[in-house]
Amino acid sequence: MEGLFIPITLFVSIAAVILGFIINRTKVKTKQQQTLQKLIESGQNLSPELVASVARQEQSEHVDLSRGVLLISFAIAMVIFGLLGVDQAEFAWLGAFPLALGFAFLIIHKVKNNDA
Repeated sequence: MEGLFIPITLFVSIAAVILGFIINRTKVKTKQQQTLQKLIESGQNLSPELVASVARQEQSEHVDLSRGVLLISFAIAMVIFGLLGVDQAEFAWLGAFPLALGFAFLIIHKVKNNDA
């Protein structure tokens, strides 16, 4: 039973992350629709620019920073698990990919802030 716990945990974790992402996106889209519905009910004209600005509200200026920090944290967790958890250094090297993506998001965040 002990050997079965790790794969079950892996697949449950992946499913939980995907489900959380889907739920979050659904909430954002619902809020956008509610905002547009309130504008329609108040009798305002909906210009394409207004609709585009409501649709862009979800993109925060710090989204790249949060993604970068999250990916770097995930990479560190993979390295720690690879070195200490399963005692296989090969697994620890898998953390290099999310680490590189995390640094890329941090660089994008820095470049966006310098341009603004």
